[in-house]
Amino acid sequence: MDVEAKKVLSQWEIDSLLGSLDSQEGTAAGMEVDGNKNVRLYDFRRPGKFSKEHLRAIQTIHESFAHGTASSLSSYLRTGVQLQLSSVEQAVYEEYIEQLSNPTVLAIVSADPLPGHMIIEMNMGLAFALIDRLLGGTGLVPQKLREVTDVELILLQTLIKSLLASLRESWLQIHRVNLKLDEMVFNPEIVHSALPADVGVLLLFELRMKETSNIISIFTPYTMLEPIIGKLTSQMWLAGVRKDVSGGQDAIRMQLEKVDLPVKAELGTATVSVRELIGLQRGDVIVLETGIKEELEVMVAGKHKYYGRPGRIGRRLGVAITRTSQEENDLRKAQTPEAVLVGEEQQ
Repeated sequence: MDVEAKKVLSQWEIDSLLGSLDSQEGTAAGMEVDGNKNVRLYDFRRPGKFSKEHLRAIQTIHESFAHGTASSLSSYLRTGVQLQLSSVEQAVYEEYIEQLSNPTVLAIVSADPLPGHMIIEMNMGLAFALIDRLLGGTGLVPQKLREVTDVELILLQTLIKSLLASLRESWLQIHRVNLKLDEMVFNPEIVHSALPADVGVLLLFELRMKETSNIISIFTPYTMLEPIIGKLTSQMWLAGVRKDVSGGQDAIRMQLEKVDLPVKAELGTATVSVRELIGLQRGDVIVLETGIKEELEVMVAGKHKYYGRPGRIGRRLGVAITRTSQEENDLRKAQTPEAVLVGEEQQ
């Protein structure tokens, strides 16, 4: 076999061939008879993985994330924080990494059961401003940056975990994921969360705190979203929201059913003097105000909820519920005559 036949084309040779093909296709397009055909340019180096509907669903998810994160950070930092989603676009992993400053804060996050890792990035100035606020400072960006200490690293990890909690809640509308901070690094050159040519979604958030404004970026590769890409549509989105609401109500109901409440039945009351109380002895009888045939009030957590009658369940004493207190209130309202307002000038 000829040696030249086994030669592998370099990247610039591939680009040159693609450029010549584009020029030839442009010439052929001018000779096309049918002018109704829609011609759309396609870049093989940056293939389109996400439709407009996918990007709209992702935008809605992260707008909810921004709103929840702003509230949680405001409480956590004890100052006003605004977080707004400013951009949602498709990007190539290599280009995203190359445009990051060095050093910068990079959180490598897994989303079990989805494959791969997403990246949450914030610049060092914002990181130090947040740390300063956590330690009781003003929260301004320092003029001179330095390396992060071990204590500051722990504080940063705590902040990232609070962001992941808000992001996890937002993603529940589509799919339940377990977001976990796997690693935190400060050099983008050593991060290999995806292949250089991999495509993903790049989200840019503007964070405002006091007089400062900074950018937080999130890059999610397509390989991570591919198993659930079918859910990122309007129909699946609405179905997921309805399912999440009903599922949330069922979960709350199940948790409430496990709550223990004190229940007691009051046999009745009696009024005795202090002298009679002191003189009570074993065998004495106190006459209650409740008759033998009258219903007892059943109290739940100190509030009157039911009426009942005393009895036995085997060898144990018990109370049979006869009606609710609400039924008694409805009966009293029905028996009360309606009030008639008579005007002063009525003849």
